[in-house]
Amino acid sequence: MNHSIGFLMLIACFLFPVSMAFSKVKEEDIPLKGFEEFAEKVMAEWRVPGMAVGVIKDGEIVYMRGFGYRDVEKQLPVTPRTLFAIGSSTKAFTAMAVGMLVDDGKLDLDTPVIEYLPDFRLFEDYATLHTTPRDLLCHRTGMPSYDSLWFLSHGSRDEFYRRLRYLEPNHGFRDIFQYNNLMYMVAGILVGRLSGGSWEEFVVERIFKPLGMERSNFSVIDSQKANDYAKPYVTFSGKTEKVPFRNIDTTGPAGSVNSCIEDLMEWVMLHIDNGKVGDRQLISETSLAEMFLPHMTIRNPGCAKIAQSSMYGQGWYISDYRGHRLMEHGGNIDGFSAVVSFLPKEKAGVVVLTNSLNIMFYVIVRDIYDRLLGLEERDWNSHYKKVFGEIMEMFGVSGGAKEEPRPGTSPSLPLADYAGVYVHPAFGLVEVAVDNEKLTAYFQSGLTSELKHFHFDVFKGTTSDFWLPAISVSFHLSNEGTVDNLSIPLQECVSDIVFKHVKE
Repeated sequence: MNHSIGFLMLIACFLFPVSMAFSKVKEEDIPLKGFEEFAEKVMAEWRVPGMAVGVIKDGEIVYMRGFGYRDVEKQLPVTPRTLFAIGSSTKAFTAMAVGMLVDDGKLDLDTPVIEYLPDFRLFEDYATLHTTPRDLLCHRTGMPSYDSLWFLSHGSRDEFYRRLRYLEPNHGFRDIFQYNNLMYMVAGILVGRLSGGSWEEFVVERIFKPLGMERSNFSVIDSQKANDYAKPYVTFSGKTEKVPFRNIDTTGPAGSVNSCIEDLMEWVMLHIDNGKVGDRQLISETSLAEMFLPHMTIRNPGCAKIAQSSMYGQGWYISDYRGHRLMEHGGNIDGFSAVVSFLPKEKAGVVVLTNSLNIMFYVIVRDIYDRLLGLEERDWNSHYKKVFGEIMEMFGVSGGAKEEPRPGTSPSLPLADYAGVYVHPAFGLVEVAVDNEKLTAYFQSGLTSELKHFHFDVFKGTTSDFWLPAISVSFHLSNEGTVDNLSIPLQECVSDIVFKHVKE
């Protein structure tokens, strides 16, 4: 992280919010009196540089506004046309694309994927032969997230697809909900193959263009070419900093869409209008209903806490909000957070986009729904501050119990003997070198970590990546006393990932 921004500078941003409001109805008919003052106060407390908000009431777009700054350094304001990364809110686009192929007669949700993609392979044969498009979309293949795969290595979408066979599951097939970006990547490949193009091309032609979503794109590279885009920021330990854009084009169908409030209001309206745009039915009500149907119960307390939901459909979290059915999906990626949500029965919706990495969007969404529904006010800000603190503890950001080294130990071999190239069929290469009498690990993604001796043949280091801030490397010796491999814990509830030492 670099370019540290002082808290006082951010407070100055919030004292002069940019009013870019839009309304199709009279202001007195929108129950948002006092909302903007509330939003500015909450943004200042969470130290969020910029935010865009859109509201639908009774099936009409009634409010769109930008708050704060998309670029703090240049004092550029957020507008309803400002592009933000929406992260995993992308998944609903992929789920709808699959549903459209069902409508086209090209796909059945319960036919095994391997019948459409003959080269599809997972670690276990049973899962390979029985995984269906429905399984991909509701996160029940038995495989955990393995997000560190795309943090530490590089490769094309097709290359990552070929590596899936080397990723070990940690639960039985269809036993449990486990959020998995890689399976949505597979769903995107499926869409591309069956449509004769790519996932991106299909979404543009079948969703973006009919909805008039002209500003939306699939890469932060394209966003930075636009005339109105937000820069990414994070705030931890009392300091707010601008961070680099995270390019996730490889796993795009899981989270690479960038969009703005103007475009996303049309996207939500499509769902509220049961798949229709004007007189045109973009997706059948039957396929849309499949997306909204609860498929999996979320039993993992950590995942439920982050998602604020206990059920998952296809590309949507499903929950009860104070007696009202709520469809919602958030997204978090470096420097950006988003949530797209709607109440189907009430024909109401709220979209919140921010250029900060936290869950403040829940505070804004809940406050707006309470206003729209005439519900008793609740202190959502305090509630979600507590929830966010608990989430940070889960990620180890706030400290907690730490493993202590065994005193009086030393490496088994000279440092030079640990140097070399180590290979894993899915995670690729890691090179260990001796630099200034210290070991350093170099990963294919460009991430590096200086390794300090911890105890025995275990070394530990830190990285510059928020999602993988610390790393532990254990070297294992052969019977001949040479280094045979190294292992790194990269995924909870599975064995450490073993990288084989490549001998000259």
